[in-house]
Amino acid sequence: MNKKALFGLMALVVVMGLLAAQCPPPATPTTAPQPTKAPEPTKAVQPTVPPVPTKVPSVDIFLWHGWDPAERAVLVELINGYIKKYPNVRLIPLYVPFDQLKNKFQTAAATGGGPTIIIGPHDWLGDFVAAELIRPLDDIAPTDLVKQINPASLGAVTYKGKLYALPESNKCVALYYNKDLLKDKQPPKTTDEMLAMAAEVAPEGGYGLGWNKGFYHSFGYFGAFGAKLFDDNYKCILDQGTGTVDFLKFMKTMNETKGVTMEGDMGALFKQGKVAMINDGIWALGDYKKALGADKVGVVPLPAAKNPAAPFMTVESIYISANATDDEATAAMAFIAHVLAPEQGKLFVEKAGRVPANTAVDTSVDPAVAAFAAQSKTAVPIPAVPEMGAVWGPAGDMINKVLEGKATPEEAVAEAVKLINGANKK
Repeated sequence: MNKKALFGLMALVVVMGLLAAQCPPPATPTTAPQPTKAPEPTKAVQPTVPPVPTKVPSVDIFLWHGWDPAERAVLVELINGYIKKYPNVRLIPLYVPFDQLKNKFQTAAATGGGPTIIIGPHDWLGDFVAAELIRPLDDIAPTDLVKQINPASLGAVTYKGKLYALPESNKCVALYYNKDLLKDKQPPKTTDEMLAMAAEVAPEGGYGLGWNKGFYHSFGYFGAFGAKLFDDNYKCILDQGTGTVDFLKFMKTMNETKGVTMEGDMGALFKQGKVAMINDGIWALGDYKKALGADKVGVVPLPAAKNPAAPFMTVESIYISANATDDEATAAMAFIAHVLAPEQGKLFVEKAGRVPANTAVDTSVDPAVAAFAAQSKTAVPIPAVPEMGAVWGPAGDMINKVLEGKATPEEAVAEAVKLINGANKK
């Protein structure tokens, strides 16, 4: 038996057990994913490719993913629909714990093995491209499908004019609120309204607003106050203009506002009904609905400051391995097109609480997901560049020093920019 046949047989055995038992994997981390080194993303291209053919070659397709149980259940449903449409294709999925998925793929693909398809965040793209582990999709991604995808999401998976993945969903931060605690009040639309409401809606012994103060969760307000992280050469320019200083002053004011807390486990406080509003990502939606009841959890885009808030966005993306043959790539693209179709995207909204990257998907069935979809329109993909790695520590310290009174906003910005550009040799 050759290596490829043996690999297929082993994967099939593992997966059949997985699909039969559907045992839940280790919990998917709820913290925001951190970017890895990657080359510069560029504006998405619009390939001119006809729709997926009604018939595809008879091949075996292997798919690796790190999805949680709810997402995996939808995936199984989609696979069944694909196999019904293309009965000559055998599609074999394999769950790999998310924290192991990238490394396992890199190791296997580098030696000519691994899956045909891998699903993961957009900021893996740079490492995959540099190692020549994934193939460009411009020649096989259907034009009509590509045109339906959120342009910012497409830009996140495009490098030097080539499309290297197709976006499946977007993840970003928005404002959650407990409907019981807000009572007859409408959720805030501006930062002024948000701070004014904090004391009014605070439950007894709790807070009106619990703010995740970290750089990732608060990033939306850098742009909202006019700050810019990088210039075109990825030199940090947070010290240009007054945007970052204004943002830090806002954070300090918020921290000193009655009814606001920035200390402790915000998610736990919200689930316990001790906080009325909280800034958090869509990955927490299922937990909050389970703790409070789906009808008690509301979501709206982050309140605007000088500009609309522009939080970081992670784009869940579907890649095709460079090891795939042309026939395998054709069948793989047929599967991707099946997954991203509007009628399938609705399943992710209803059953997994995801924000599809396909803008043609109707998200109105779940108002919370629809709110995240609205927020994603002003969100910005995490820059998938090496320079981003030097940002997280100094930027987070910058916020903490101002909140703790250890530095003025001006001093904190100057120090952070110096450290970031020093590390990046800019």
